[in-house]
Amino acid sequence: MAECLLDIGAHIGYYSVLAAKIVGIEGKVFAFEPELSNYQKILENISLNNLNNISLFNLAAGSETKQTQLFFNQDNDGGHALWDVVQQLIIRVCVWKVFLLFVGDRRQEK
Repeated sequence: MAECLLDIGAHIGYYSVLAAKIVGIEGKVFAFEPELSNYQKILENISLNNLNNISLFNLAAGSETKQTQLFFNQDNDGGHALWDVVQQLIIRVCVWKVFLLFVGDRRQEK
């Protein structure tokens, strides 16, 4: 059976890229990154590494579907948070358990 990995809060995709190479072409990595500039860096890293087994989502993953505030850390692009660190952005959140059910259903279709 092919391996699957979730990278929640994928930052610039370091672990997504590493995992994609480990799970191989039969495996799949699902990466979630709600902050747009980090998301775009992941897209670049996927392209630079010629990877086709990463599905990237510009979303946060949580226990309920909603929009919430993401606070920016000016000194560390990996230090964004759901609590106040000065600058903020409204982001979309998907329910990760529902996502896993969907992925499980899709994987059984093969």
